[in-house]
Amino acid sequence: MKRRAALFLVLVLLFALGACGVAEKQVHLSAPVQPVQGSADAAKQVSLLPREKQTRVSRSDMTVLYFDEASASVSVYDAGAKQLWRALPEKSDGENHAMLRLRVLVKDTVYTLSSQTDATAAFDVTDGVLRLTFDFARELDRSFLHLTVPMTFAAEDGTMRVEVDCAALKADDCSRNVTVLSLEVLPSFGAASGAEKGDFLFVPDGCGATLALEEPSPLSLSLPVYGDALSPQGAAARVAAFGMKRGAGAFVALVENGDALATVAANRASGEACSTVGAAFSITESRTDGNTLRVRGKPYAGTLALAYRFLTKESADVAGMAAACRELLVRAGLLDYLPKRKERTALPLSVTLIGTASFAIPGQGSFVSRHTVTTLSQAQDILLLLRSKGISDMDVTLAGFLRGDGKNGRLRMLSAVQDGTNAKAFFDFAASQNAAVYPGVFALTAAAQPRSDQTLQTLSGSRITAQTNITSGVSSAAQTRLLRSARSFPCSGLSLGDAGLFLPLFGAKSADRQAERVRVQQQLSRLFAAKPLSVAGGNLYALKFASLVTGLPNTATLSGKGYRAAPFLQMLLHGYCDYSGTPLNLAENAETAFLRAAEYGETPAIVCYYNDYGNAETTDNCNYQQAASAAQQSFERLGAALNGLGDKRITAHEEVKNGVFATTFGNTSTVYVNYNANDVTVHGVTVEGRSVLRVN
Repeated sequence: MKRRAALFLVLVLLFALGACGVAEKQVHLSAPVQPVQGSADAAKQVSLLPREKQTRVSRSDMTVLYFDEASASVSVYDAGAKQLWRALPEKSDGENHAMLRLRVLVKDTVYTLSSQTDATAAFDVTDGVLRLTFDFARELDRSFLHLTVPMTFAAEDGTMRVEVDCAALKADDCSRNVTVLSLEVLPSFGAASGAEKGDFLFVPDGCGATLALEEPSPLSLSLPVYGDALSPQGAAARVAAFGMKRGAGAFVALVENGDALATVAANRASGEACSTVGAAFSITESRTDGNTLRVRGKPYAGTLALAYRFLTKESADVAGMAAACRELLVRAGLLDYLPKRKERTALPLSVTLIGTASFAIPGQGSFVSRHTVTTLSQAQDILLLLRSKGISDMDVTLAGFLRGDGKNGRLRMLSAVQDGTNAKAFFDFAASQNAAVYPGVFALTAAAQPRSDQTLQTLSGSRITAQTNITSGVSSAAQTRLLRSARSFPCSGLSLGDAGLFLPLFGAKSADRQAERVRVQQQLSRLFAAKPLSVAGGNLYALKFASLVTGLPNTATLSGKGYRAAPFLQMLLHGYCDYSGTPLNLAENAETAFLRAAEYGETPAIVCYYNDYGNAETTDNCNYQQAASAAQQSFERLGAALNGLGDKRITAHEEVKNGVFATTFGNTSTVYVNYNANDVTVHGVTVEGRSVLRVN
């Protein structure tokens, strides 16, 4: 049965690939990736000029941009921290550090090229802008490679902005056997050996994470931005941002264009080697299967744009990085200046109600393809029960209540869930209970291939799949009907199950992932004009249009010594929109989930249905009575900590003692969270074991 299912998914994938009409070629690689022995002067990467002898390009606020003619590299002087950030390390560590690194396919071999050893450089400084062009001209495997990579650098608004024009990456006619696969931009910016206490690399793993540089063990990671539809549970970045702290200063970089092509890579080195963090961009869509390289479509011909913001002293931490990114996102039009959240004083509860689902009944072994687990009248009972437990404000997502999940462009309730109660009567009742209702729809055309179902594993052993999460595309006519239907449908908003979770890495209709991201944003903009939107997952491209984000990651997916999760996404979003993380009744440890919600400023969440699939030995935590009980216990305690803070930004977050964290909201209130079993005294207050304390 598993083999049949796998074969079916492969056939669907092949059909989608064939239907999109994008040319694909398969190359059997004759050897692993080969570095090129450079004929240029390799000493360029270590022959760095002191700042006084470099060419000053421009200054903005405390940020001064320089060009080092000896090494054809840039550097930035942060006058606030009195710190020079170089694109190349001052001390060679035996690695080929570079301004640019390219991976190119020449016939059946992939080579890596370095701007410092395989190219010549030409530059011009005019009106505060550095125009730097690297000219690669090499003979590889009897093919002559000749391509140029133009870059521009400028300091403005206290930010170094870097742009790469990928249209110029088209090789000359004599290089028709050459394909540029990927490009790394400033992969060694800020690199230096050694570290002071508190130095770290920042990466966007899950909610965000830091790699302590004082930890001696090496650690490398790679995070594709916006994930992969073929492996949705793998490590992925929800935002194309990264950074580094060294001494009194730090920088954070945000990919403003080309983000959907980016992969954030970090390497914590040991000994005298240099630790690095940066972004690589997939210029041509490709995937390696064993020794076979599959290449689709044409190279990306747009612009890559990165913004580097430099932070000093108290701002040189993850909170400062999040604040800087938020400002950059607003300036770039990727986030709105005005918040999207509802005005509310009490902490809301995020409730996902499952109406129909596919699942195996515990103990019976029979798989039911579609079964009703909550009707609309039963959903009313659930809302009444929650109100009776003192929960006065709710955001309700309806999963598996609509016919066709809205893909046909018409919003209609399944007859199986109506049970004598129609949609309008239910929405009117929900409004009387102060519950905003978001029916779940799949309405975008982001993915051309299937992904695995979203399965809820309840503690009773039942496997519940609320919706079959396969997005095969929605026609423009269906979207127009959906917009018309949404305007008249009497719900508070729409919950999008296919926005904010992933974008296809391989198999997009246009073989241009950046174009897919732009198209999804356009569709989100149209839907947002019709109704407020709730989105799942928290991918950056969807956040401009989100009034509510569900399932925002509150952990990191990777682990290692000196590797720690940090609430970067939460600090980016708090006060802009409401968000929830792991549902309390699905958490492995409910008490830890409660503490994490308080530390990260989350609205508490539950997932439930009306039926009960528990037994004498095991309780079904997804049954609404069990879920409501879990919600009440945590909701009251979270309300005491977070009520009235929903519109405040998170301005600081730190571990003040081992296992004790302090989160400051709007510089007015601090919430202390103690994960230890014993009481701990910090900052003159005592926080009881496994508890939360708010200090105004």
